[in-house]
Amino acid sequence: MKQFFTKTGWLIAIILVVSALSMLFTGIIQMCMKSIGSMNGAEIPEDILLGASGSIGVALAAITLWLAMRRSAKWGFYHCERPAGMAWRAVFILFIFATCRVVLPAIWAYIPFTTGDSGTLSTEPLWVKIALGVVLAPVFEELLFRKDILSLLLHKFTWQWSVGLSAFLFAIIHGYNAEGFVSCLFAGALFAILMLRTGSLMTCIAAHGLCNLEALVYNMLEDSGCGIIVMVDGHSVYNVAINVIGLIVMVACAIYLWRNDCGVASCH
Repeated sequence: MKQFFTKTGWLIAIILVVSALSMLFTGIIQMCMKSIGSMNGAEIPEDILLGASGSIGVALAAITLWLAMRRSAKWGFYHCERPAGMAWRAVFILFIFATCRVVLPAIWAYIPFTTGDSGTLSTEPLWVKIALGVVLAPVFEELLFRKDILSLLLHKFTWQWSVGLSAFLFAIIHGYNAEGFVSCLFAGALFAILMLRTGSLMTCIAAHGLCNLEALVYNMLEDSGCGIIVMVDGHSVYNVAINVIGLIVMVACAIYLWRNDCGVASCH
């Protein structure tokens, strides 16, 4: 029991530190952006203000933790002695994409107890969406969650618990509804496993960026009334044909990964 509370307290400390750093930097960036806007007689749109300050705030929190771990003799980043090859990485990225961007949204659309789409599309300019969502968010979220936090968790927990806890924190910080939380939980766990199996932050960034790019393209297609996107019980979702293709791709990738995986025991 004492060991459990020791580990739990340590985890709470990580959560509080990460949250405090993110909120502190986000608040400072917001104030700076508002001041710059006021000095130039312009009001920064709320979408851009929140998106930019949030992305930069997480970025600074990630860099702060990264620098602290680099300088600490006690905390070190894990490494992978037998990283998976390029073919395995490519298939895993495809598996993440099919699972999180096609199959899971279809599940939320076709099961009866989900709540439907929530929120509205942002009105940020396209270049801002690409810069924040496709470039900055994948880079710094992967640095924070898959490099910093996952490494810290591995000092106290097994790799299974570390994957689950880092995914939980990843899902919580996004603040989505129930379906969005579960989707982020799945994605965060898969990104963490990819990191453990490859030891490559760039591979995780590529997978994350691909998913975010698809979400951006999806929103543009939805806004244009494209026929491949339909409404089902209040959910916007791909049509049946694409959902079936996504399911086949997910299963095929899972079989390949299962047969060719050599485990994560070598990563520490």
